Amino acid sequence: MIEIPGEIMRGKKDLYALQVRGNSMVDSMITDRDIVIMEETNNVKNGDVVACWIRNEQEVTLKKIYYENEKVRLQPCNPYMVPMYHDAGNVQVQGRVIAVLRLNL
Repeated sequence: MIEIPGEIMRGKKDLYALQVRGNSMVDSMITDRDIVIMEETNNVKNGDVVACWIRNEQEVTLKKIYYENEKVRLQPCNPYMVPMYHDAGNVQVQGRVIAVLRLNL
């Protein structure tokens, strides 16, 4: 269990936390081992940072999302990484990042 500051939760429901693995989002100030607070939703807009289930690959990834016709671009925020392109039916949005917590471990 982690304590979430009240100002983060203000008016929000269906929140959960994920621990980040990797550095694909460093330019969005999200780094390895950070805790991201997620709002469970599948209603997102271009540029939101989201957790997506990639069905065929059986994995979850945290990226910026962009809808491009029948494709979805999952854009890392790291200049050394390339975007991921998937058919829209292969991507299921699980939530949107609303806060990042950096724990001193």
